[in-house]
Order: sequence, then structure tokens, then C-alpha cells
Amino acid sequence: MINLGTSDERIRKLIKRDYDKNYIVVDDLFVLSLEKCKYSKIKFCLMCEELIKSDEAKSLADFYMQKCDCYAISKKVFERIASKDNLAGIIVYTKIEEVSLEKFKKFSKILICDGIEISGNIGTIFRTADATQIDAIIFTNLKAKVFDEKVVHSSRGMIFEVPFIVLNFDETTKLLQKNNITPVVCEPEQGVDYRNFEYCDKLAFVVGSERYGSDKRWFEQKPVKYLKIGMDGIMTSLNVGVAASLIMYEIKHKKN
Repeated sequence: MINLGTSDERIRKLIKRDYDKNYIVVDDLFVLSLEKCKYSKIKFCLMCEELIKSDEAKSLADFYMQKCDCYAISKKVFERIASKDNLAGIIVYTKIEEVSLEKFKKFSKILICDGIEISGNIGTIFRTADATQIDAIIFTNLKAKVFDEKVVHSSRGMIFEVPFIVLNFDETTKLLQKNNITPVVCEPEQGVDYRNFEYCDKLAFVVGSERYGSDKRWFEQKPVKYLKIGMDGIMTSLNVGVAASLIMYEIKHKKN
């Protein structure tokens, strides 16, 4: 393998977290072992032979050396690029594909994440979406990045598994209208209790940001439905990751 150092433009970009559109760094062994990661659109792989010690890491290193262009880097360079202290010795720079708009004509249960600000909440939502087999996630008005190593780690790689797309508000509403999908605003002050809600027809459940809730324009949509999660204490709402998880599990429960 050719050795790359900090004078290489690719290395400098990764150190600065200056990624190409929809590209991310993956350095977690569990995520690297996922089939959809292994067969994603990999631009290149970086390896630090000094750190590749476990049998699992050695096996994955052999796979990626056959799959894509691989370069050797030093331990010091690896530590500057790696997003967490796992020191597994393998870094893959790859693209995450968004789901096509055409697929939405077949989807009936969608989650819309509107204005989410914290990467950890996005990761939690991806993990629950995989567990409950929600059809897709739409991210709109985001403050946090979806294409981010923090989301890769907090989702345990489920960002590769769950169909999702990033759209603006107008694109999202147009997509719902075109496919006869009714938005359901998850709003703590009004609506039907999530346990009694009729989870029929084609629906898109809107969960809002940690501080401000859902965009007010959702309340102006026609048609629109409302769903709530009852709160018996002094808090008026749950963490958005928890709230979205409750709703997705209720969808799964009703479907079963």
C-alpha cells in the first residue's frame, strides 16, 4: 500500500472534517462489518497496520483491501482522523445514499424529523426506526448534520440501513401531497393519545426540535391530524428521540 501523510490533500480534508457531499468517515468495527457499509460507494480506505490487531479487524482489513483503494497511514495520522478512540486501525471514507423520491409511493408509515438539533437524538431515531421497520425518515429544517460521524456512532450504523432523505419544508409537503400521505403533528397540547390513535392509511408523523417543537406551518396543512403523548408531571414534552421511539413502537404494535 502507498503511504499517505498530512501533505496529501485527501488526508488534510479528512482531518479538517471537510467531507464531500453525503460522504462520511467510518472507523467503528461493528459498522464496518455491516453489509450495507461494506458494499457502499467507498471512495478509499485508510489503514494503520500497527493498530490492526484483532482477528475481526484483520478480516475486515483483508475485505476492504480487495474492495477499494487502500492507503497506509501512521498511528498519529489515524488518531487525527478517527472520530472516536476505538483505534481499530481501519478508516473507510464512503457515501451514504438517500432514498429516492419514487420509493415514497410505496411507503405508508413515515417519520418526519423537523428541526432536530442534537446528533445523538438522530442516532437514537435511526436505531429505533430499524428496530420497528418504519418505512422511511424525512429530515427537514435540520440544525444538526445527518451525514456526520456522531450520527454513525450513535445510530450504530443504522444510517446505512434505514431509508431516509433530507428535504426542505416545501419539498416535504409536496412529496406528501403527491403520494396522498397525511401529516400527523405530534403535539403535546392537543390531539389523540398515541395509544388510541388510528394508525391506518398513509401517514407521516412529525416530531419537532428539542427547543421549539414543530414548524408552525405543519399546523396549516390540509389535511392534518394530531397525536399526543400524555404527560402527568410538570414537564410538557419528552425528549424527541424518546417521543419518536414511542410512536414508532406503537406503529409496530398496531401493525402486528
